[in-house]
Amino acid sequence: MIQVITLKKVLIILKLQKRNLTIREFKESDIELKLKWINDPENNFFLHYNIPLNSEDTFKWYENKDNTIRLDCVIEYDNNRVGLIGLLNINKTDCKAEFYITIGEHNYKNKGIATSSSILILEYAFKKLGINKVYLNVDFDNEPAIRLYEKLGFEKEGHFKEDIFRKSDNQLIDRCRYAIMRQEFLKNYRRFN
Repeated sequence: MIQVITLKKVLIILKLQKRNLTIREFKESDIELKLKWINDPENNFFLHYNIPLNSEDTFKWYENKDNTIRLDCVIEYDNNRVGLIGLLNINKTDCKAEFYITIGEHNYKNKGIATSSSILILEYAFKKLGINKVYLNVDFDNEPAIRLYEKLGFEKEGHFKEDIFRKSDNQLIDRCRYAIMRQEFLKNYRRFN
């Protein structure tokens, strides 16, 4: 079930639900969990934030983020907050957006939550926002993430050599660009339900 309420043309109150899974808009009260999850070394090896995140900068980010070009959400499973998911760089002119996901709670990883959450946010992007292409960039050696993206139908569009400096192991690393098109997702959508 998708519930969307638009206020002031900018603020969107979003709640996507499927069985015991809910995706809802990120709130100020979620900041402390975001700090915990992103600052956890088991979660942030493949993340490219200025780590460690701190409360002051994260509160500033929350207050100043442009909700017309991004959608930041929290994943809840059985009413427990377990991760973050969203769309960045939402471009309605070019009909595309960048996807991200992080399951922050370790005991909720490898349970299909990332797959189900991703399907819900992709459905929202393609059906409600009118996006034609959802893309992402991923470290070449982030095998769990790549398996997820390929399972969802994302296809590799490019490989960028020594593309970004990864602080967690102090080296320049390759990254890959993956994308999924609206038509492809909707064609395969039935197999996910």
